[in-house]
Amino acid sequence: MSNFRFWVPFNGDFELLNKMKDEFADGINGNRIEGVYFPVPQEYFGSARVVKAFTIDDAKKVIEFCNNNGFKSNMLLNSSCEGAEWYSPQTVSKTLFLVKKMKDLGLSEITITNPIYIQKIKKECPDLKVTASVISEIGSVQRARFFEELGADAFVPDRDINRNLELLKDIKDATSMEMTLMVNEGCLFRCPVRNVHYNFISHWSKLNKEKYTDFPTNYCIALRGQKPEELLKMQFILPQHLRFYRKIASSFKIVGRTRALQEILQMTRAYLEETFQGNLLDIMSSATPLVKNKYSYNIPTEFLDDAFFKKVTGCKKNCTKCHYCSELVKKALSS
Repeated sequence: MSNFRFWVPFNGDFELLNKMKDEFADGINGNRIEGVYFPVPQEYFGSARVVKAFTIDDAKKVIEFCNNNGFKSNMLLNSSCEGAEWYSPQTVSKTLFLVKKMKDLGLSEITITNPIYIQKIKKECPDLKVTASVISEIGSVQRARFFEELGADAFVPDRDINRNLELLKDIKDATSMEMTLMVNEGCLFRCPVRNVHYNFISHWSKLNKEKYTDFPTNYCIALRGQKPEELLKMQFILPQHLRFYRKIASSFKIVGRTRALQEILQMTRAYLEETFQGNLLDIMSSATPLVKNKYSYNIPTEFLDDAFFKKVTGCKKNCTKCHYCSELVKKALSS
């Protein structure tokens, strides 16, 4: 048995929590749900996703559910930009008050992007587990060691290195931090607008913000309409390929805070079962579902077998000299 552990997203629908408990409380084939992650209330910070209003009372309910049902809880303080006010004494004090309040309610862990806040919160709450966010872009041994020295107990590596197994193992061996791999984020590999997009969403995700034009997402969707091979270059880890990471990590994060209840349950079941047969885009998140809807793409996972995994984890990422993904996606889309 694999004994893999998964973090499941909370999408604001409390029915999801009950469904999750009913369907997956005992795990599947030795794999189990470790816990639920949820956003910080918007009155305190922005987030890495634009979701419906989430309050302190909502956070309390999620934490209480987790405590009562044997799951852990993880609050995301993963905004990448809060402006200059981020560092004002008033903001720092307000944030520390919230974190301590959530900890007193039984919060298990907190995920943070800003390294200064990692250092500050770990100092003030030494027994609260702190995870460095994927947005912290930990993609090297050196950067991982910096975050460990700042106080991080765990980290989600830059998902752009998901297929660099040797580097992931080097980072794992060089630190004592726990590694949690993000399995199904649907962002472009080496996306040129990733940082500005996160900064934009950090502000947009707060309450009482008007509807902006999401230029980064529009760019992302249009590009994959022109170059569908970019869908295969995304650094996803298919459920059936989790076994190749057994010596690297046992903890994985399923992305999907903006997905519907049944979609999250489908993704969770696929990863717990370590298998998924169907359209790749059905278990991807971020902008990928919008790409699927606009272009009616269907990429059967039967085309993404062990040979595909071996190829993409062994290539040099020089796409000007290799056309493997473009040729494979043509076959998949025409099947």
